[in-house]
Amino acid sequence: MKRIFLQASMAMTLLFVVCNCGSNSNDDASQPAATDPDSGSNPSNPDTDGSVSDGPPAIQYIGRFDTRVPDAPICGWPGCRIIANFEGSEVSVSLTEMVEDWMIGTPSEWDYAIDGVWQPKLVMVVGQQTISLASNLGPGMHTVELYKRTEAQEGFTQFNGFDFGADGKLLPPPVRRTRAIEMIGDSMLTGFGDEGVGPDCPVSNQAAAWENFHISFGALLGDAFNADVYGTGYSGKGITQNIWRPDPWTMPLIYPLSNPIDEDAIFDFKDYSPDVLIIGIGGLDFAEGQPVDNGPATQEDFVAGYVAFLQTLRGHYPTAQFISIVGPGPDDGEPNPVRDSALLGISTAVEQQKASGDTRVQLFLPAETTPEETTGCEGHGNALLHQRMARELTPIVQAATGWQ
Repeated sequence: MKRIFLQASMAMTLLFVVCNCGSNSNDDASQPAATDPDSGSNPSNPDTDGSVSDGPPAIQYIGRFDTRVPDAPICGWPGCRIIANFEGSEVSVSLTEMVEDWMIGTPSEWDYAIDGVWQPKLVMVVGQQTISLASNLGPGMHTVELYKRTEAQEGFTQFNGFDFGADGKLLPPPVRRTRAIEMIGDSMLTGFGDEGVGPDCPVSNQAAAWENFHISFGALLGDAFNADVYGTGYSGKGITQNIWRPDPWTMPLIYPLSNPIDEDAIFDFKDYSPDVLIIGIGGLDFAEGQPVDNGPATQEDFVAGYVAFLQTLRGHYPTAQFISIVGPGPDDGEPNPVRDSALLGISTAVEQQKASGDTRVQLFLPAETTPEETTGCEGHGNALLHQRMARELTPIVQAATGWQ
């Protein structure tokens, strides 16, 4: 396995302000800490409507997983979901958390639900652990769901299987949703810092403790349209260069990976076709780089790179609707050269893609942010901003797809 070394600088993306940043095991292990769910958040609903597929008993996976070991898939990208229907009075799960030396703010955090009720989040510990999720359940069918809140540079997790006890058994999974949305981008889309109180959050702005993709505007759109959501987001990434300039692995290079920090983990696009792609990336190409700034991307290079990425996506998804976002800046009347450069580059690229005959691509500009919406780590958006952006995007997605 070849690991990609990715500096864990999660500098602030263009979205809000410009900153100078950045096999099954039955062995018992310590259970990760549980903390209270976010106050006031409304994470997406588990698949607990009682619908059951006609197929055999199986675990349902939603999102990108490295499945080279089919019975122990690995999730790095945010928003991965693992869902099972079962009979039995109890359920536990075996997980293995993996981190790299360069990572900051590890380990991963997961939400889980039993019969549609979200429980206190799971804060992983490095290594293998067996976690009791529920006991003393009543008779009949139950549903368990795991949901990855955090992104790959805060850790990645191997799912080793559920255990439903001596008298329990796996059932066919819920009927799969027929709609799918993919969120592609940097910290604007990952939920970076959305549960922290900035501008400098305790311990580290980059800590998994402050990030929650589950309440991001992408997850909320999935709720609104009853669509599966794939989170292909990675903070600090750009089209032509990243905020951490020595890191050569830009979004176009990691996009084909099922685990974004393992270059051998190639994603299989064969049976996957989202209806809508929301693309929110590009501001960091023009932001001040770390650890030494080498200057912004040129418009020529950026536009060429963005168009090439759109064409790569179109090759994978011939009929999908593409919505490119330029993140909102603060309504403070101050010059914002980074956002202006990104707006020019992205709008030019979108127009070029349209001119090539692609009628399924458009540009979306959210309204400016307010101070109340940008209290997250490093000035990132909080739950209020993500809720507002989901509301603004809802009619855009409806118009593009005809969804109700």
